[in-house]
Amino acid sequence: MTSPGCPYTGKVEQYRGPITLNGLSGTTKSRLAIINNRTFSDGESSTIKVDGETVSVRCAEIRKESAVIEVEGMEVAQEIWLRDAR
Repeated sequence: MTSPGCPYTGKVEQYRGPITLNGLSGTTKSRLAIINNRTFSDGESSTIKVDGETVSVRCAEIRKESAVIEVEGMEVAQEIWLRDAR
């Protein structure tokens, strides 16, 4: 488990699917990620809608142009990017 401000050290794969990083905001010490139109802080868990289903997601780390998420039912963390960042 990662505490806010600590870099995520688990295995990460790039995720391309219906989970979208819509935006990033906040200060360098208090970053926020907007994922599928829901705002997450570093380390926060919540549910989002994916293809009409509710899925549990944890925002493990917020980076400069991406976020690392842990998605219910997936074995490794996923990195999602802002659309224009890649």
